[in-house]
Amino acid sequence: MHQLPKPLGNYPCGYININSCSSLVIDSARVAFVGWVLAASNVPTEAELNTVRLVIYSVCANHSDPKPWVGLPASTSYLRIMGAPYFNNGTGTVCMQPSDFETKLLAAPFCELVQLSGVPHIIRNSRTAWTCTVYFNIHDSQTGACASQLIKRELMFGNVVCPIQGTRANSGTPHCMRCHCWGHPTTACMARATVCMHCAGPHNKDNHRKAAACCQAKPKANLPVLATAASVPCPHSPHCVNCSGDHLATACKCMFFRNHFNREWITACYAQVYDVLFVQEPAWRLIRSAPSAGNVEGEEVVGAPNHSSWIAMVRPPDPDTHPRVMAYVLMRLSAWRPSMRRDIIDHRDVLVLSLFAEGHTFNFRNVYSDNKFTAIRLLAARADTLPQFHYMGGNFNCHSSAWDPVPCPANMAASHWLLEVAATIGLELETVSNPGPTHIPRDASKGPLVIDLVFLPVACPLWSLPSV
Repeated sequence: MHQLPKPLGNYPCGYININSCSSLVIDSARVAFVGWVLAASNVPTEAELNTVRLVIYSVCANHSDPKPWVGLPASTSYLRIMGAPYFNNGTGTVCMQPSDFETKLLAAPFCELVQLSGVPHIIRNSRTAWTCTVYFNIHDSQTGACASQLIKRELMFGNVVCPIQGTRANSGTPHCMRCHCWGHPTTACMARATVCMHCAGPHNKDNHRKAAACCQAKPKANLPVLATAASVPCPHSPHCVNCSGDHLATACKCMFFRNHFNREWITACYAQVYDVLFVQEPAWRLIRSAPSAGNVEGEEVVGAPNHSSWIAMVRPPDPDTHPRVMAYVLMRLSAWRPSMRRDIIDHRDVLVLSLFAEGHTFNFRNVYSDNKFTAIRLLAARADTLPQFHYMGGNFNCHSSAWDPVPCPANMAASHWLLEVAATIGLELETVSNPGPTHIPRDASKGPLVIDLVFLPVACPLWSLPSV
């Protein structure tokens, strides 16, 4: 017998009769998430849930919604079984299917603790292994009561005894479908143009035949080459934007793809290449809902993405305006005391980062200048009060023949101010190792532009800049 909470809105209390073998008790109820939350003594089985559902339907028979949704919460526990046989027979011809494992699991003596939240996932330990690891998720309470009782329980596969182990949720590393890099979702992509999945060019895969140079006709070559037919797959080798290999980003031979479930590996791989990341126009959106004493649905946490291996530096937002520059500093530089120097410049379009080591100060500047040259004007006005810098870079939205060979209307005054500011702080415009357009407009009638610039100390080429 199961008792509903006394005050369920304006409805009377009731009793849920299932059978004498059930021990489920509805302890309390409260308003939350635009509905009601019933607190139970345990995770209900499907039969118990159906009984609760019928009682709720009877209570709400005269309500505007006579059949509200009644189901289990989204709390999930993650479990696995290692060393299970991969084949159901001794000849190695019949593989174990998820349905086979589910049948065996639900036939175990502890089946009342198992409420699967999805199909079990079977992973063979190697190409030639006769064993596998089975991952399965169960509906559970927020305290993980069912999982704690299941862990160390044993499941028999013939003569093989396999204990149940706990594991953690591992959704893998997101794969951006815009730039095809591993490490961030499409919604957080900072690439200025779509990247072709096949050749890594600035176009969609659907336009590969028309835009890619490898598929274009070459009538003036010593041996004229015809264009690749639209109905024929591209015969040229692909290019991976992650490891620069001759394969797609989702190919099994790509090291990033093989480790896309290992976030630590990908983070460490990027950390070996970059120590400081400067971002312009960072994603500023809802990250999660934090627990709150005043709101059962939680308080919204809004900001830029964070990572435990990086120190995120960003200016606090003003009302209705978000910062347009931020920096990520690798944790291994903590000994250099990375600091965001708002005492030098405090503006949402300019970020000054300082590192301190052996009595020296290394200043770096991240800049985003809009089409009104707000940041360039600010730097020009304060040029005489700024210290010497070791780096300045960013998106300046300024056109000049000094850095963009493509004919376009030049912003003479803004480009002059920018070069003058750079000279004042001991920097000069540097040619990057991969020259080319940095902005490709979505409007096809407009040509590619160079608006992202790098300034380095005078007579200090990019390849000779010390790594910090």
